Amino acid sequence: MRVEAKFEIPSGEPYAGGWCRPQTDGPGLRARTLSQYGQILLKNNKADQAKEVFGIISTDLDWVAENWASKGCDLWEEFTSDSFFWGRMGYVDSLKLAAEFATAINETDKASGYTALAATIADSLTEHWNGTYLYEAKGREQDGAVIHAIASFGKSTIYTPSSKEAAATIK
Repeated sequence: MRVEAKFEIPSGEPYAGGWCRPQTDGPGLRARTLSQYGQILLKNNKADQAKEVFGIISTDLDWVAENWASKGCDLWEEFTSDSFFWGRMGYVDSLKLAAEFATAINETDKASGYTALAATIADSLTEHWNGTYLYEAKGREQDGAVIHAIASFGKSTIYTPSSKEAAATIK
């Protein structure tokens, strides 16, 4: 399962105990990390390995494309929503990094698709600005996840660490 982050040891079965589900941030975060790793492989003349990594990235981002607006859990595993600021900021960042990597390995159709989806999700981030501060989700307005998102993914969106919205939120 693409979004299950916990597994039993040694059976390898998904953890079935109580915690917030589904965890929708995993595929984007995994794709982000593997896109960075793929670029390292390319710089070290390991193009064949980089292309293998791209298969995992593609599978994860196919999931993101189908589910980015679905209901899921926040990164603290406490609250559910269909629009988390942190999650969407992470999706935009991962899609942009994957588009760069896809371009580097001549997967131009995938790169175009990732760029377009990143723009769509980035546009949806404006709903998280209430005129006073950026908020995580309706019903969970003030949350450290917003600051975490700006610090971790802000260079890829309109809400950069130096944006007026980020400054107002921090204030």
